[in-house]
Order: sequence, then structure tokens, then C-alpha cells
Amino acid sequence: MKLNEALKDIQEFHNFAKLDKAEFYVRKFHKDLMKIYHPDNVKTGDNEAMQYLNKLKELWGI
Repeated sequence: MKLNEALKDIQEFHNFAKLDKAEFYVRKFHKDLMKIYHPDNVKTGDNEAMQYLNKLKELWGI
């Protein structure tokens, strides 16, 4: 995906969800980390990191 397309998708999501900027970036940060550490990712998957991210998601209320 090209950078411009990714930025457009992010902006559209932000407008649709009507989230404040802090919550938007927390959700984006969490989603990006989930993609990296998900056990299905054969290159960078990490079960322990995923468990930690799930706890953070619960703590952050997202």
C-alpha cells in the first residue's frame, strides 16, 4: 500500500469514528503492534508480547 493511500485510510477512519486525537493514536499504536507481534506473523510473532498487548488493551479501554 502506498503511503498516501495509507494516510487517506487513516484519515477516513478518524473522521468516521469521530475519535479525539489521543484515542485515535493509542488505537493506531495498538493495532500496529498487534500486527507485528500476532502469533500468526511467522517472522515477528511473539505470544508473550501478544498477551502483554491484550492486557494493555484492557487497561487502556480500547
